[in-house]
Amino acid sequence: MALTSATLNALSQRQNECERQMQSLQSEVTAFQKHFKVPVTELIADIPSSSSLEVPSGKYAITASLAKTPLDIIAAYLVAEKALRSNDSIKLVLVDKEDVHTPKINAPKTEIVGHGNVIRLLYRMAGRDGGNVLESAQIDQWMMKSVEIAKMNKEEFKKFIDTLNEYLQLRSFLVGYDLKACDVSLWGALKKNTVWQQLMDTAQPPIAKDGPINVKRWFTTLEASPLLMEAQSFLCKQAEKKQLGAAKKEKAAAKNQKKTAKKQPQQNEQQNGKGNKKKGKDKNGGKSKGGTAASWDIGISKEEYDGKIVTRFPPEPSGYLHIGHAKAVVINWKVSRQFHGKMVVRLDDTNPAKEKAEFEVNILRDLRTLGVVPDMLSHTSDYFDYYLQCCTRVIEQGHAYCDPTPAADMKDERNAKIENVYRTQSVAENLRLWQEMQKGSEEGQRTCVRIRLDMQSDNGTLRDPTIYRCNVKDVHHRTGAKYRVYPTYDFACPIVDSLEGITHAFRSKEYNERNEQYKQIWRIVCDGQAAPFAFESVGVQQNAPLQLPNMFQFSRLDFARTELSKRKLAKLIERGVVSGWDDPRLPTVQGITRRGLQIEALDKFIMDQAMSDRNTEQEWDKIWAYNYDILDAKVGRYFAVSEDRVLIELSNVAPMSCKQVPLAPPKYEALAGQSKILEVSNRVYVERFEFEEAMRKNAEKQQSRMILMSWAIINVDKVVYADGDGDDEQKRVTVVQATLEATNTDFKGKPPLNWVADNGVNNLVPIKLVELDYIFNYEQRPKEDDEKKMELVLVENTKPTWLETNAFAETAVRSLSKGDIVQFIKLGLFILDKPYMGRADEPAVFIHIPDGKEKKMSKVWQHLSKVDSGIGSKSSISLDAKKEAKQANKKSNKKKKDKKKNKQ
Repeated sequence: MALTSATLNALSQRQNECERQMQSLQSEVTAFQKHFKVPVTELIADIPSSSSLEVPSGKYAITASLAKTPLDIIAAYLVAEKALRSNDSIKLVLVDKEDVHTPKINAPKTEIVGHGNVIRLLYRMAGRDGGNVLESAQIDQWMMKSVEIAKMNKEEFKKFIDTLNEYLQLRSFLVGYDLKACDVSLWGALKKNTVWQQLMDTAQPPIAKDGPINVKRWFTTLEASPLLMEAQSFLCKQAEKKQLGAAKKEKAAAKNQKKTAKKQPQQNEQQNGKGNKKKGKDKNGGKSKGGTAASWDIGISKEEYDGKIVTRFPPEPSGYLHIGHAKAVVINWKVSRQFHGKMVVRLDDTNPAKEKAEFEVNILRDLRTLGVVPDMLSHTSDYFDYYLQCCTRVIEQGHAYCDPTPAADMKDERNAKIENVYRTQSVAENLRLWQEMQKGSEEGQRTCVRIRLDMQSDNGTLRDPTIYRCNVKDVHHRTGAKYRVYPTYDFACPIVDSLEGITHAFRSKEYNERNEQYKQIWRIVCDGQAAPFAFESVGVQQNAPLQLPNMFQFSRLDFARTELSKRKLAKLIERGVVSGWDDPRLPTVQGITRRGLQIEALDKFIMDQAMSDRNTEQEWDKIWAYNYDILDAKVGRYFAVSEDRVLIELSNVAPMSCKQVPLAPPKYEALAGQSKILEVSNRVYVERFEFEEAMRKNAEKQQSRMILMSWAIINVDKVVYADGDGDDEQKRVTVVQATLEATNTDFKGKPPLNWVADNGVNNLVPIKLVELDYIFNYEQRPKEDDEKKMELVLVENTKPTWLETNAFAETAVRSLSKGDIVQFIKLGLFILDKPYMGRADEPAVFIHIPDGKEKKMSKVWQHLSKVDSGIGSKSSISLDAKKEAKQANKKSNKKKKDKKKNKQ
């Protein structure tokens, strides 16, 4: 059969394309060898494609601890599980064992152990081994690099990142054009690396010229990828199942306990009071609810909505999530889970002037931190074309009009309830101006579209609000310059809620007046319309009638001495008052978690608030107290001493030794069996203030012994003072000579000392203890409408808010990683913000975690602390101000009485 010229041309083009791909692949290998110094081998011109390897039949059991296993292992498991789902001869299971530290796979007749090996095998089982042998070789090389990262020192790692940054300059993935095992493995290795976390801070595209911006682009792309999002969702669901299992066991135990109690009526009567059969009542005569502050019962019918409810969280990507957003997230998430429904996260990106892709990535990151994985992720901009159709339709129907009135004049007209001439102009003229707006012409730029509601309403949001604006100056971060007009949130929100099948819209109380606006816009735009799209994930069927969501409101979460406005927080960053959105002084999710707040504490705090719609200004002490209770039971104890220290020389101790000690006292069951290596020496440093206090107490008791905590009793033989006149109490202690009494166990009445051992070989770790004060404070000012009366106004704090104390910690602190939380004995809880890398001029940085108490943890910390109060509540300031005013009035009245007496 003769080939046609068209067929020959097609074959020729196909051959050229194959040759082009081979040249491209060979150039990638050459680049890889050049950057990572892989030994150059002869490249064979005709390299056959790698055949898919056969996966032996049988059971493959992945054993790992889900609580400790990084996302990369879970992602690899999900890839393999999906690929092998239809293969009945191969069974892939995931076994959760808490005591397993190294993941492994028990395969037929063999066992594969190790993080990277497990990932590589799972991807091979899924048939994702690369397109040919060259790609497979590249993948193996990158997998080796992932393993080597953990062994690199700081300089080696930075050099590797610089090389990787150059390699990724024109690449989206490490090998080929899609996600491979090596991408996932390297991402996981970087995620655990403390140096990488520091380098991430130096890369802030698009303005930064330095720093690994290409690596950060690749890293954040993977972090927000559907695969890793699914892995996070999988872990969350597994954790939920575990919690439900534990709750069932707890419920069963309580039931058994109740049965046992019924068998002992006499004992119960003695405990509860004989004859007291009535249930407890609160002061209002209602049934007691065990002290619950607020209720989660919001009147949603379980029968009607179980399995059908759909909630949404629509953040604007104009900043990072803050603690106020966290409440909205938790409410939507909790209600959707409570009714076995769905939750949509929709990024409300209708204002290109304020929104950035960076904010989107970090919002998704914050949601994962909060333990929330949405059932559907969308953008308001996904439906831009549909909003245009809606706007055109309502203009044609006479429900909207185009208004070129200047913004300031329009505001005055709306405030005065004045209807302008454009409200009654013809539909034809409105459509003409609408076209000018879409073109972005000069006339169009001066015009906006307003929906006709009620200009005489006492509700200001109903006075013909703007629904579309023209913007040609700013480029949208997703759609580019495709559109010249953008819908307002008020217009887009009711429409997109209906499109995505939202059944219940939860809004904070600040939207109270806008709820009626929402309903009226929905009736004009959506009532009687059919769904143009189908969304299986939330149960929306195409052509089904659009439904009006049920609306609920909850109170805003405001905190004393705290500003939650993203606009104002952004100004602090722009002015350099704080380092960025993750600065631990900010109330952002990344800021408060960097400061050591546990999500468990935040969740408990929000659960206490529940669905209350009463606006209150919360104090920080309660949430930090919750946090302290959670951390105190599970963090290790370490020693640290400030620069203002005293040297104790022990005459009967070797210069260099160590002992193994428990990480915490026996009462802390969560740390039972865990220990640390405590270095001891003949030279130890103690806090000067604490030693002088101990000397004073010993002088009163006429004793000379003290306790080096977690070690032994010492007897002070001699105290050497600095040269100078005066009594011993007025002189400065320089050196203390003492003897260790290792066998003495009579600890009663002897003052305990915080200490660190100096073995003479730079074993001590230089650290900075950082305390944070409030960026904003309250100030008493006369009221604008009545200068005789005073009010508290939130103003920016003019004093330093980042306060450092130089100190030295014991050697065991070297093994800690960024984000680890410890308790420095007598100083409090601290989170490691910057690990020690071995350089004396680059100390480790520990940020103090408040405990919610007004009183300092100890006299030592009270002496060292540079922050007056960890609480600083508005109510206490107001109370102090009233007391001062009262005292001032008393003095004034006394002076008046004295004057009268003198006249008489």
